[in-house]
Amino acid sequence: MTIIQEYYNNGVNTEWTRMDRHPLEFEITKRNLDEFIPSKSKIADIGGGPGKYSFYLASQGHNVTLIDLAEKNIEFAKEKGKEIGIKLENYIHANILEIDFIPANSFDSVLCMGPLYHLINKEDRIKAIDQCLRILKPNGILVITFVTAFAQLISLLKRSPEKISEWIPILNKTMSTGINVDDFDTGFTESYFFHPLEIEPFMQQFSLQMLKISGAEGLGCQSEEILKLLPKEKLKEWIDFFYLHGSDPSILGANQHIIYIGKKIS
Repeated sequence: MTIIQEYYNNGVNTEWTRMDRHPLEFEITKRNLDEFIPSKSKIADIGGGPGKYSFYLASQGHNVTLIDLAEKNIEFAKEKGKEIGIKLENYIHANILEIDFIPANSFDSVLCMGPLYHLINKEDRIKAIDQCLRILKPNGILVITFVTAFAQLISLLKRSPEKISEWIPILNKTMSTGINVDDFDTGFTESYFFHPLEIEPFMQQFSLQMLKISGAEGLGCQSEEILKLLPKEKLKEWIDFFYLHGSDPSILGANQHIIYIGKKIS
């Protein structure tokens, strides 16, 4: 069992409720999916964890296959689907780097919202996207999310700013190399964090037409705990605002996650 697999196997419930704790990311990401994924699409949600987005998309009339590295996420999703009365097309336990068994050009849209967080080697990141493109139909939509190089800094500012002295070495390391390993208790597992300005050049090597790069939380990222205390209609107004301005390149680094949306060039 890999370190990443073990991390997610041990945190299924935490991962399922994470979007409840982070409504900015969840709502803004859903809006991007709704904007770009055509109705009644056949979707592969690769690295979809326990299925939060899979079940949302299925509830919107899409045909969704959930694929995840952690077998406990797949088991959880199967039971959760029965509980909430939403059926996914398929549940597959697999590593994104090892999905050659899935036929080429099988899906209208592919989500890769998680796997790139944990691929330390550039060659693996390239292979992961190549696999997504292989199973994506021509002119299909690919959605990828990235953790930003500033995500740990933002998290520390929100959670424990008094710990800056002990965090300086790890923050400097991850901001300069993008690599987070388990030699320091960061609260996360082995990861690769992209500098916001690194994403578009990295994606240009693939047969994709870029449709959008946007922050997943917006300028409210550091203020989320305060915003969550607002009445729902006020929080929605803030989310509307963040979504409207999410693609401004000057504020991408204020986000912990960045969404890339592209169309496969046929």
